[in-house]
Amino acid sequence: MPLRRIILVVASVCLAIAGALRVYGLEMVAQAAPIVTALIALLAALIAYRAMWWSRHIARLKATLDLIEGSESKEYYQQRYAAYRTFRRADDALRREIADPSQTSHDDVRSKCQDFLNHYELVAIACKRGLIDEGFYRSWMGPTFVRDWNEAAILIDAARRPDGPGDTGNPDAYVEFEGLARSWGGRRLPR
Repeated sequence: MPLRRIILVVASVCLAIAGALRVYGLEMVAQAAPIVTALIALLAALIAYRAMWWSRHIARLKATLDLIEGSESKEYYQQRYAAYRTFRRADDALRREIADPSQTSHDDVRSKCQDFLNHYELVAIACKRGLIDEGFYRSWMGPTFVRDWNEAAILIDAARRPDGPGDTGNPDAYVEFEGLARSWGGRRLPR
């Protein structure tokens, strides 16, 4: 029930009680006092709840803006994005080489690309837990987030696959990133 409607109901009840006071006198006041007190307490609780909800919403928006600003302006993220952009724009053969852990000549680029994807995994976890505002982030980064998910398939598959004998890989690598990207229209990776 919207807050305005609740206020109108409480005000109507108070007016009805005031009208009854004129008719029935002070005895009615003594009987109605607990009801009026409960209604006022309920109204105060609803107003407090709405204020807490609004404060949390504002905090989520601020956290989202801080996350965006940090990833847009910090040198660390800029380097990771530059490495990922190099990977994304490369031809298929070079992309396979970069994603292959046995190709040690590409360790630096692959590591930076994984750091970049880790940022998206963190964003997805924060959205899932309500720490940042998913709608706001999606408005800002949605198409890019999905594009990067789709383009990173070979890197993510390499992170999930075992590297060699005795290695189990990490089948849960980037699952939150995958879930959010797919909910926004990204492709499903083959398993």
